Amino acid sequence: MSAAPSLQKRLAFGLTLALVVVMACQWGVASLTIRHLTQAYVESRLVHDAESLLAALDPTGPQLNPARVATMYARPWSGHYFWIRVGDTVLRSRSLWDADLTFPEDPEGREVVITANAPRSGSMLILVRRYVKQDTPVLIAVAEEMSDFDRNVRMLQVGFAGISLVAIVLLLVLQRRLLRRALQPLDAAGGEVRRLERGEVATLSLAGAPGEILPFLEAINRLLATLQARLERSRQAAGNMAHAIKTPLTLLMQLAESRELEAHHELRGKCVAQVERIRAITSRELKKVRLSGGQGPARHVDATRELTGLAEAMRRMHRARGLGIEVRLPPELVVRMDREDLLELAGNLLDNACKWARERVVLTVTGGEAWRLQVEDDGAGCAPEHHARILERGERADTETAGQGIGLAVVAEIVADYGGRLELGVSGELGGFRVVVLFPASQRAPGKESSES
Repeated sequence: MSAAPSLQKRLAFGLTLALVVVMACQWGVASLTIRHLTQAYVESRLVHDAESLLAALDPTGPQLNPARVATMYARPWSGHYFWIRVGDTVLRSRSLWDADLTFPEDPEGREVVITANAPRSGSMLILVRRYVKQDTPVLIAVAEEMSDFDRNVRMLQVGFAGISLVAIVLLLVLQRRLLRRALQPLDAAGGEVRRLERGEVATLSLAGAPGEILPFLEAINRLLATLQARLERSRQAAGNMAHAIKTPLTLLMQLAESRELEAHHELRGKCVAQVERIRAITSRELKKVRLSGGQGPARHVDATRELTGLAEAMRRMHRARGLGIEVRLPPELVVRMDREDLLELAGNLLDNACKWARERVVLTVTGGEAWRLQVEDDGAGCAPEHHARILERGERADTETAGQGIGLAVVAEIVADYGGRLELGVSGELGGFRVVVLFPASQRAPGKESSES
């Protein structure tokens, strides 16, 4: 499923579209306004020219007084033309040369303004007016080419379009800055969520959160509190169950081993098997509850301190056998993992290694792109064909060794729960069994660079 466009991109697209539409409408209105004003100006000039020609006209001739006629009408193709009809006589400006003006000679009303093709190219505006001078009807048509005005209008349109484009770019840059500033609280909330994911905080900070996302952040915090409360209740209930069932199981085991059942070996074996089965089921369910620590936002745990303490506890447990448990840990290694899960993982691996070791067990943790935990012993090892089977619950390679066969299965579940990888093999240093656990780099706490000591 593809990701939806970001809020910033949506707002930027909407604003860009709105600006383009507004600027286009403004450009159109401005162009129409300029053309209207230009035409009104030319019309006013044509009215003035028509009245000047009327003043220079002697209808008895009929003829025009050359001194009172503008020179632009005498220059061929000057762009200014006139056509005058007095009775049956027509007077034309020399500027028309051999061309003629095309217009309705009997306009309705006293005045009409039309747009026609200029004698050479382009367009021109023609004003046709009726007059009466010395009781003689006079029809005057004056025209002016619009080429220069059209060219100036196009220049104004291009200039306005350029200014509008620059304004759009500046507004978009300003809008981007404003959006970034306005969306900073969302970025801060995203950073809080990432910190929560890394286990740096237990809840999202509400300080400075805008009112639009504050209910969302509060809902997440309530959900986190609910999940944490449920997890604690589940763990507490499992612990209570384990303590409650321990005494009845001990009594049942004592009864099974009592003298009354010495003569009933088959019955005693069945009783012991069922008690051990109940213990295995109880242990399995307790492991499940402890594994739930990886489902929520994991906390940072000091792996160096916790694993050092765990190794010391293992030494005391196996003191009678004189096992040497060596720990190789980087200083101040902090990992994003539930403390119970870390101790469960390393504890099962160390306990399994101690059961099979002859003299030495080595726990090694290294940091890098992915932090790595390794436990190896100098025991007899495990054949590769048994590797898959010993990771299943209740399966053991050697049924004579004490245990329920769930230690490595629990380890595999924890590793899978945190997205890690489990490797089984032969120890190159000690010659016995070796278990390597690799966790992704995101499981390590940020800012803690560790090296093998």
